[in-house]
Amino acid sequence: MVGVIIAFLQLYQVIVIVRAVQTWMTVNPRHPFVRWVAAVTEPILKPIRSFALFGTVDFSPVVVVFGIELIKRLLIG
Repeated sequence: MVGVIIAFLQLYQVIVIVRAVQTWMTVNPRHPFVRWVAAVTEPILKPIRSFALFGTVDFSPVVVVFGIELIKRLLIG
């Protein structure tokens, strides 16, 4: 069971990284994949953005990736 949770967390980390990379590129915000990535990540990124936004730089994806890494390490033991 722990293996499934860790696999899910790793997949979510990749999705968060994809979201961060999308912000650096010119993407069509109406593309279904771009909308899906935003819909999946925004519920986690939005609350963190309130304290991880410094000027115009949004560190919320970094905080989420490190947080997921911490959770994975705690689950592994």
